[in-house]
Order: sequence, then C-alpha cells, then structure tokens
Amino acid sequence: MTVYVTFWLCVERGNSSVVSYRRKLFLKEVKERAISCMGRVIANMGDELQPGQLPECLPLLLDRLKNEITRLTAVKALTRVAQSPLNISLDPILVRYLLQSCF
Repeated sequence: MTVYVTFWLCVERGNSSVVSYRRKLFLKEVKERAISCMGRVIANMGDELQPGQLPECLPLLLDRLKNEITRLTAVKALTRVAQSPLNISLDPILVRYLLQSCF
C-alpha cells in the first residue's frame, strides 16, 4: 500500500527519477518474493507436485543464480529446498550448474 501511494504522489509531482527508482525497488522485491515462494513450495510440497513439474521448477531457480540481483534470494531458496525433509534431489540442476561453471 505504501509503495503505491508513494508512486502516485511522485507521478503527480513529475519527479520521474524518484518514480523510476521506486519502481525498480518494487520490481526487485516482487522478483525476490516470487523466487522465495517457489523455494518454499518446492521444499514443503515437492512430493505433491506432478511428475513433470519439479524438473521444470528447479532449472528456473538455477537460472536466477545467473542474475546478480536475484542471486542471493535464489541461493536461499535452493538452500531451503536442499534442507527440506522431503529429500528432494537436486542432482539434475547440480550437474547443469557445474557444467556451466566450469566452461
């Protein structure tokens, strides 16, 4: 709510630099929350996902590691998945990550 109010006040005043900055902060927060949510869903309900869904979700988290802005959030999400009591295998993305890192 506060973000929207601030955003509209800045637009009305014509302060485009503040608007741009606040929009970037808001988008960053949305991306971080989406990544965190995906990690929590996989960690807590990974055994309830459809057979093809888990292999689709894990590479998405791996791709977020490439982005400097979302890297820390992706690491936290992957850590949560790795520590999950569901014993979700990260082998498919670990091999891919190691191959990307080495070459």
